[in-house]
Amino acid sequence: MAQWIDISLPLCPGCRLWPGDRPFEHAFASRIADGAAYNTSMLACSAHVGTHVDAPCHVLAEGVSVDRLDPSIFMGEALVLEVQTADHITARQLDSALPTWPQRLLLKTRNSAPGGALDHGGFDPAYCALELDAAQLIARRGLKLLGIDYNSVEPYSKGSQVHKTLLSAGIVTLEGLDLRGIRPGAYQLVAVPLRLKDFDGSPVRALIAQA
Repeated sequence: MAQWIDISLPLCPGCRLWPGDRPFEHAFASRIADGAAYNTSMLACSAHVGTHVDAPCHVLAEGVSVDRLDPSIFMGEALVLEVQTADHITARQLDSALPTWPQRLLLKTRNSAPGGALDHGGFDPAYCALELDAAQLIARRGLKLLGIDYNSVEPYSKGSQVHKTLLSAGIVTLEGLDLRGIRPGAYQLVAVPLRLKDFDGSPVRALIAQA
């Protein structure tokens, strides 16, 4: 039986946010401790909190929403590729590391290294992401899904061209993965978003198992 590993970040008050996004909030509508028959929770948050999927309409005016994406995109073989660089990931680095390209690629970067961006409590604008030429190369390779180990595939304060390049090519982005302790290699991935009608993204529970 496959051993599934959780590579999603926990959602809780105080969890890491993209600057300006609504903080994750949890409250009880009813509590057994207060005499109610049930515990009933309520939550409020950005659709892009924690480990999440970006739908094309996140950055494309005519892009489809998350509920219209094919669920099969988020289930199947995936390759965890470790790319260590002091700056952002370039096309040259990816091309030299991938003699053959998978349908689903999960990038493990310096964000997942000990003391890296994932180990910092708050938002770290110096996180590792993709240079535009890397996104353009990925778009030409025809992937279904690209995942990365921080809040965004796009460098901080560099606009939205990386997102637009990937999503306009039909490549869904899976952001906020926790790949600390995960070895590079082939895995099975399950990371299906919620069926949120007309939403531009959705939190997910991302799981992998050795292929």
